[in-house]
Amino acid sequence: MKTNPSTARPRPLPSSFPINPTLLGGSLLVVAVFAAYAHTLAAPFVYDDGPAILDNLTIRRLWPLTDVLLPQAEGGLTVSGRPVLNLSFALNYAISGHAVWSYHAANILIHAASALLLFGLVRRTLTRGATAPEAAETSPSAHAQPIAVAIAGLWALHPLQTQAVTYTVQRAESLMGFFYLLTLYAFARGVGVSLEATNRPRFGRRSWFGLTVAACALGMGTKEVMATAPLLVLLYDRTFVAGSFRAAWRERRGFYCALAATWLLLGALVLSTGGNRGGTVGLGVGVPLWAYPLTQFQAIARYLGLAVWPDPLVFEYGTFWVERAGDVLPFSAIVLPLLAGTVFALWRRPALGFLGAWFFAILAPTSLAPGTIQMIVEHRMYLPLAAVVTLVVFGLHRWLGPRASYLLGLAAVGCALLTALRNHDYRSHLALWGKTVAQRPDNPRAREGLAEAYAALGRLDEAIAQHTVAVRLLPDESTYRYNLALALVRADRAEEAVVHYRHSLRLNPREAKTHNNLAIALGRIGQSAAALPHYAEAERLNPREPQFAYNHGVALFRLGRTAEAIARYETALRLRPAYPDAHFNLASALATTGRLREAVKLYRAAVNARPTDAEYRTTLAGALLVSGDASAALVEYRAVLAAHPDHAPAHFGLGNALAATRQLPAAIASYEAALRLAPDSANTHFKLGNALIDSDRVSAALTHYETAVRLNPADAEAQHNLGIAYARLDRFAEAGRAFEAALRIRPDYADAQRHLAQVRAVLGR
Repeated sequence: MKTNPSTARPRPLPSSFPINPTLLGGSLLVVAVFAAYAHTLAAPFVYDDGPAILDNLTIRRLWPLTDVLLPQAEGGLTVSGRPVLNLSFALNYAISGHAVWSYHAANILIHAASALLLFGLVRRTLTRGATAPEAAETSPSAHAQPIAVAIAGLWALHPLQTQAVTYTVQRAESLMGFFYLLTLYAFARGVGVSLEATNRPRFGRRSWFGLTVAACALGMGTKEVMATAPLLVLLYDRTFVAGSFRAAWRERRGFYCALAATWLLLGALVLSTGGNRGGTVGLGVGVPLWAYPLTQFQAIARYLGLAVWPDPLVFEYGTFWVERAGDVLPFSAIVLPLLAGTVFALWRRPALGFLGAWFFAILAPTSLAPGTIQMIVEHRMYLPLAAVVTLVVFGLHRWLGPRASYLLGLAAVGCALLTALRNHDYRSHLALWGKTVAQRPDNPRAREGLAEAYAALGRLDEAIAQHTVAVRLLPDESTYRYNLALALVRADRAEEAVVHYRHSLRLNPREAKTHNNLAIALGRIGQSAAALPHYAEAERLNPREPQFAYNHGVALFRLGRTAEAIARYETALRLRPAYPDAHFNLASALATTGRLREAVKLYRAAVNARPTDAEYRTTLAGALLVSGDASAALVEYRAVLAAHPDHAPAHFGLGNALAATRQLPAAIASYEAALRLAPDSANTHFKLGNALIDSDRVSAALTHYETAVRLNPADAEAQHNLGIAYARLDRFAEAGRAFEAALRIRPDYADAQRHLAQVRAVLGR
């Protein structure tokens, strides 16, 4: 008796087979995915990983949860308007901080789980006994298990997936893909509950449908591409279950209303980013509605080519626009027939049409919404690739029959090897960007990435060369000018940097950080007064950035405008109360105005924030000493030296404190220790001379005074004390010359005048 191949169940394996075939197939998939991606656990964060993970303050604590779920409400960061994605990064941060291993492990787990969902979805679609006969057009259901393994395996191991898995921040794509597949899988389980062998299913139809809606909502909170999922569920229902849209709606209208309600969540999230992801995608981004979609003919043709022959894979393709009809015709000749074929197949061959709809519908949001920077991005093929792989697998099975399994097995091994090879490119910034520049030498964004890789390695000349090429390729991009200027400043070429900062401001005069950095560069070339208006403008444009106020204060203080500097430091601290440098510099400014008590409190705040900072604690000790609290100063100096025994300023300061408490032998030892570390310190020689002469070691003191004067002949006190030492050794002529030198430096030096008169009297002048 013949059976209908669309409803036939696969013949079970003999009971002696020791392992459940479904469990075996799933296990093989997971092992293969981990084998292909295991060596990526140490791959560094790259490109958009920086702002989305390293600089993302909202992932650094899990509570309050609202901070995690509302990341960067305005702007174009990868996590903006994507709370589920941001929460996943927050969980990684809680596990490993900024250590990359947990982020990559999570990405691999997500990808493996997605492969299992695809495996389950294909297997159930082929074996569930769907009413639509097209469900088995290309293969009998008896082969469902190996076909499902082949499709999921080739999809998971295909090297085109590496960007969505290995590039950490593109978890946005893979996690959305997981929820997309979970939505379809849960629906397939829900509609199949009544067909299960058991009369009391452990997880009922309503539960599966509830999971479908929940997964769809989570996907909406992960990435906007999820918008097409409700439509694909409806199409799946019509194609493989209900047989028509009318029947699907009649049977499950309440479910579809709940599924459509997830669009409200997506709409709210899109609006939270200004409706256009910070001016990069969507309406109002300054790009004609037709301009970006025209570029997608080339993109889709490229994706299809890479699906069949995944080489070369390119990390960053750059921006391009269609300027002539001839630029788009070759690609439209590929894409439009496929699109037309999909529409026709949906009518006459629904299963085949479903695959085409899967491909085009999932690409639609990123192909139709106007964008400004990314025309071709390989991670967008994460889910659409499944349609291509499915078509290839079924085609080979129809052509070769069971022999196709051998060819598909070899293809899977080849894909795994190519994936491992591609993942090797992610081992470092230099390797990844170096290969990208070799592939796309006219891509300024790739040049910028390579420049940053060189800069991170301290290879500034090579970094500047790459930034220069980027500027030449796109001279009207303010960011590239800015980045070149930054590199020039790091290379001590501030004068050249000023030119590029000014050019960047002509292109984008409202960029606060450019005003701030231009001011810094002007200060480095001695134009401090010219820097002040740019510091002020940076503050005006971004009054909530404490660093701008702090930098303004530093410049004002250097120009002797202490009162204004104090005001800027106070502003910085009001914006960021935990700002050690602002505490420290405000304390120094207050100390110069005689407000030592306030200065000491601020120095202590700086030290409490950075207890291991030797400069902070040494300066606090000096302020304590000047304010008359020598005992407290001794405590601080000794604390510095306990942690930093070779810190010359602390030895010097300790000598001053010991001298102030008349512990002269210990003071002399501290000064000598300071001189062993910094033998050319004129002030240390001078202070040691003072301690020695107070200890009646005049000859020794004379040696150090002479050294101090030699090192700093403009020091009037050192000249005067040298005269004292000469006089006490009865070398009056030399004493007189020393006092005269002191008076040439400071004509109103009363002690030098008096001592010179005494010497002249002794000499009979």
